[in-house]
Amino acid sequence: MDKGRIERYIDDIISSGKGVLMGLVDPDKQNPKKGVNLAKQMCDGGADIIMIGGSTGVEGKELDDTAKMIKEQVNVPVHLFPGNVGNITKYADSTYFMSLLNSKNRYWITGAQKLGAPLVQQCGIEAIPAGYLVFEPGQTVGRIGEAELIPRSGEKEA
Repeated sequence: MDKGRIERYIDDIISSGKGVLMGLVDPDKQNPKKGVNLAKQMCDGGADIIMIGGSTGVEGKELDDTAKMIKEQVNVPVHLFPGNVGNITKYADSTYFMSLLNSKNRYWITGAQKLGAPLVQQCGIEAIPAGYLVFEPGQTVGRIGEAELIPRSGEKEA
């Protein structure tokens, strides 16, 4: 499968020897207007991409309004960092199409992707494949995603 515009943009930055700075706006943590201000500050600080997402509560009108307003105000791609199938909006340029690889629940490995694929295609946003691993302490994503946490110490569990 050919890479899309946003994935090529990311690859070009990496190929130039730089890292890619992605700032995250979580619509569950502030209203759309504050999200726009945060996105502008991130861009002023050198962000290459503005990600929108979070582990909980990020969908519907609040997500749409936040993504649309940010897209209108910044000159970098708007990329979704979805926590579930409902975290998709047509106002984004791209989304991570993620598998939570160390989940105990198959839903987070392949089920959500199966359910979300038609919506991603319908919205016309670029899907960028991503494998996601959760390390200790796991926090919200580890709890919701039912992750078998990877120890920070590097020790293997029996």
